[in-house]
Amino acid sequence: MTMLRFFGMLALFIAAGCDQTSSPSVSPAFVPYAAESFFETTRFFSARDQRYAFAAESEDLLISSDETGIFNVFRVDIQSGEREQLTFSDDAGAYAIGWFPSDDRFLYSQDGNGDELTHIFVKTSEGNSLDLTPGERVKAGFLGWSATGDAFFLYTNERDATAFDVYRYATDDYQRRLIYKNEEGLELNDMSPDGRWVALTRNNSNADSDLFLVDLSLSERNLVNITPHEAPVNHSVFGFSPDSSALVYATDEFDEFVQAWSVKLDSGDRTLEYAAEWDVVSFGYSQSGRYRVVAINADARTELRVIDSLLGRDLDLSLLPEGDISQIRFNRDEASFSIGINSDTSPTDLFHVPMGGNPSRLTRALNPKIDQNHLVASEVVRFESFDGLQVPGLLYRPRQSDDGNAVPLLINVHGGPGGQSRKGYRAEIQYLLNHGYAVFSINNRGSSGYGKTFFSPRRQAAWRIGPR
Repeated sequence: MTMLRFFGMLALFIAAGCDQTSSPSVSPAFVPYAAESFFETTRFFSARDQRYAFAAESEDLLISSDETGIFNVFRVDIQSGEREQLTFSDDAGAYAIGWFPSDDRFLYSQDGNGDELTHIFVKTSEGNSLDLTPGERVKAGFLGWSATGDAFFLYTNERDATAFDVYRYATDDYQRRLIYKNEEGLELNDMSPDGRWVALTRNNSNADSDLFLVDLSLSERNLVNITPHEAPVNHSVFGFSPDSSALVYATDEFDEFVQAWSVKLDSGDRTLEYAAEWDVVSFGYSQSGRYRVVAINADARTELRVIDSLLGRDLDLSLLPEGDISQIRFNRDEASFSIGINSDTSPTDLFHVPMGGNPSRLTRALNPKIDQNHLVASEVVRFESFDGLQVPGLLYRPRQSDDGNAVPLLINVHGGPGGQSRKGYRAEIQYLLNHGYAVFSINNRGSSGYGKTFFSPRRQAAWRIGPR
């Protein structure tokens, strides 16, 4: 949330508070905090690459953290939780991509102090940083590693500022070659581990898109539309299977909600991989393919399943703290994994989870000056609109209302088109709650996450003011 929007919220709740003749009473056990205390948190992110987030020998987890005041790369001992800083930027954030397959080199991204012209760097075993994508106006990104680990794939716009091309880099000496020239300027999504296939998206509107594949083994590298359709349908890429035999993608073509489908690259056969009564928002595999990881946007919170395809059952995640689970990263032999958990009362923290064992906390993101028990979790509530539509939202009740006191209510409206207010830590909301104001974060008609009909332009048009 921008500060401009935050100040807008402040103006609204001050106006609401003007109608009060007295301030809400405060429980003796309740502690008010200054506004800055809620914003003084630490952010943690696991390495972006799901294959090599854990080091080959030490099994240290590679992460990004802004504990120095700006994002830098750290390694975390998964037994003790101790962190060692690996990059030392004081002006431009450095973000972990992943370790190399067999040594302690790692890839990270960094832009030019906020210019969003991201470059990809390697930190060598000697501790030197090498820019793999140099150039004054170049923007670059990471696509993945080859199946054997002898190469990795990056994209840059050095040839054409409006399009990203794909380059293959050798793991040993970083020699590179151009393997795909994106002359149509489509959105690059993924590269198959065997280096044969490129997946791309053409976005036609916010409700319609097409997916394309390019076979790099052919002399004529034509774009093949794998999602032909007539009515508006949204598609997006989840990723290739570990054995490069299939592409898994998201589509809302067959249901009110987004489903995960796969297409076999040799035959074109399609399979429904996962469907739910909510949108499937991510679908992936562990490196061996044994574990499937599925995330569902269930009523403004993320529900995650880790399915063991060998045993045919879900992993038990019940010992983890309550919250939205994300950033799952398996170690090299898939005997453990790391995970991120975000809740209304805590920013994202990272945990290490041995298979069949107890999770251990690796980070503490919340300001230590704040007692998490003083913060407030939201509840999903609904009300009926003028046309009978059930409109959902997240209701936060301040502690000051626990004894039945009436308190002012702030209505928080998210941006659009689309968008959704979701469960998760919001510093500005917790500040308002801490000072006695209730908050209702409405997911008005036209919001994402509640199906195509709820999102559709006809639903959005109902907000028009004046004669219809």
